[in-house]
Amino acid sequence: MPDRRTVGDMLIRLGRLTQADVDRTLEHQKQHGGYFGQALLALGLVTRQELDWILASQFDLPYIVPDPTEVDLTAAQLVTPHWALAHLVLPILQTADSVTVLVAAPNQEAAALEELRLGTGRRLELAMASPAAVRRVIQDVYGRIAAHGLAGDAATPLRALWDEARMGGAAAFGVSVRGVSARGWFEADGRRERRNLDGRWEADLDRMLHPGLAEAMGEREMAEWRADLEVDGTRIPVDVAGLRTPDGSELVIRPVVVRALRGMTLVPPQPDVVAEVSRLMHSGGARIRVVSDPPALSPTVTPHLPALLLGDAVRSAHVTDTDGETPEGVLTIRLSADADSRARQLAGIRAFSFDVLTAALTGPVAQLADLAPSLFVASGDDVVGGRRTGLDWELRVAGTDWGRLDWSLHAVAV
Repeated sequence: MPDRRTVGDMLIRLGRLTQADVDRTLEHQKQHGGYFGQALLALGLVTRQELDWILASQFDLPYIVPDPTEVDLTAAQLVTPHWALAHLVLPILQTADSVTVLVAAPNQEAAALEELRLGTGRRLELAMASPAAVRRVIQDVYGRIAAHGLAGDAATPLRALWDEARMGGAAAFGVSVRGVSARGWFEADGRRERRNLDGRWEADLDRMLHPGLAEAMGEREMAEWRADLEVDGTRIPVDVAGLRTPDGSELVIRPVVVRALRGMTLVPPQPDVVAEVSRLMHSGGARIRVVSDPPALSPTVTPHLPALLLGDAVRSAHVTDTDGETPEGVLTIRLSADADSRARQLAGIRAFSFDVLTAALTGPVAQLADLAPSLFVASGDDVVGGRRTGLDWELRVAGTDWGRLDWSLHAVAV
């Protein structure tokens, strides 16, 4: 693939510069820094309009005089006014597959354009205008958006709103419906952004959310559930809350914080499991056996359960008599094979008054029962199951598609 023509070569071919002019410009650039075009302007060798036209030609981009009234307001709202002005980059039209972007300096804003491409998940089509023209369009477009409150008469696709929320690092994303009017919103950096949604939002949501509203809620008025939000082949674990009445409905989606462990990502249990375990802990403690499918999940997950279920502030330790790697970020006590040494270690553990102990042992676990109010034991061995060791609850963990974990809590039958 041939190299892109340089601005200096193009201007020489057009008869606007001599080689001496180019050499002079390169020397100015070497001394003062910046881009070649900036040096040309500083030396007065070309006008701003000439430089913009030549840059557009260099990148094979259309050079336009933008009309602010023709900008798609929903496309403009893919970025914030601050971001648009900082980079002089403005989305002006969007389709299901692409976003047309007005840019003043494509060579200087490659990183910003890549951020926009990744954030929207769509192909970028670039058009170029002068910096002054791009700045005027940005000011006009966002002025009209502010004057109309939400987004004027424009309707935003649900996918576009999700893209904007994701780019902004939103902690919550939702839809409010009153009558035939649907408004999407998201919370990010202490602010709440709102948009009118177009009429396709329900169909879009059905394609993105698994399980969706109808499947998860059934005939219920109010429900909470764990789901996956699928965008461009990637599934993001989310917690969903839905409310549906004859007068309107509300939907709130919150991305789940995923913990990275060695070789895997750990998605926390769904809210109902977390709430039930928390109630058990605060009612005096619980003895919980952790079983998994496949069995290898149990010893990997168990040391991290106190932080996942109860938060990082809980005081916990992991006790094991097996060889292998120490769980990442977990205080681990490896028990001795010698019976007397082991007994001394166990007596020492009691002195630290841990809130929770987790354990992966090859033998009986009854000796751990009085060392902490709550206990999680990783095992698939019947010798440590059920009432014989006081483990009266079972937390079941199953691996699923997309790397998710499915969690459920059950009382052990007497």
